[in-house]
Parts: sequence; C-alpha cells; structure tokens
Amino acid sequence: MREKSRFRAIGLGCVVLSVAPVIYAWRWNDPDVAGLGGTLALAIALSIMFSLRNYASDVYEALATRAPARDTEIDDLAGNAPASAAHPSAAEQRMARLESEVRDARSQLAGLRQMLRFSAEGQDLQNFWLAVATATGTVFSGFGETLAKWLIRLSH
Repeated sequence: MREKSRFRAIGLGCVVLSVAPVIYAWRWNDPDVAGLGGTLALAIALSIMFSLRNYASDVYEALATRAPARDTEIDDLAGNAPASAAHPSAAEQRMARLESEVRDARSQLAGLRQMLRFSAEGQDLQNFWLAVATATGTVFSGFGETLAKWLIRLSH
C-alpha cells in the first residue's frame, strides 16, 4: 500500500472508529459506550503514525553519511593535485577526475534535494491525517457520550 493511501486509510479508519460507537449508543440506547471508540482511535492513530517512517532521521542519515564522505573524497583529490604542471598528461587526468567527481557530487546533491522534497511532502501528508485522526478521536472520546445522549433524546 502506498504511503498516501496508508495515511488516508489510518485517518479515515480512526474517524469511523470514533463515530461508530456513537451510532451504536444511539441505536441501542447505551450512551456509556459512545466515547470508547474515540479513545481507541486516538491510541491507534498516535501509535501507528509515529511508528511509521521517520522522515527527519532519513534526511539526517543522508546528510550525515553521504556529505562528509563526498567532502573527504574531494579534499583528497584536491590535495593530490600537482603543484606544477610538469606532467600535463597527469594533471589533465587529475583534472578530468576532479570534474567527474564534481558531476557526481552535483548528482548526489540533486538526489538529496529530491529526498528532502519527498520527505517534506510525506511529512505534510502524515501531519494532516494525524491531525484529522487525533482531533476526531479526542472530540469523540470527550463528547461522544454527550452526543449520544442528545441523539437518543431527539429520537425518542
């Protein structure tokens, strides 16, 4: 299941889990159970959402491991550059190697930018559905019984 679909399923599942006990309480005239679904939905939403992918650690890992390794490689290559151009063929080879390393570094930087953009989008999506699930769960946990009692009074 794709990440977007997973977040949507969790969020909507928690909404249903919050609302269903209120409907049950109204139908069977038992308002005491109306808030239980919200409490359960809140617990499920928080545990599932926070146990999923950790975007910040993915980005930190990419920056902390790849970037220093690339810096070391570039420093090593720069340190190995000849002081004089006594051997133009060797200097040209080193220059070509440096240019190749710069292209590789640019490619990795573009990959890191893409990863940051993807992580930011995923984090925004996760935050939205976490807000929906926890807000609904909290409201129905606290006021589900009151809502059920009100619905029972209206229908009887």
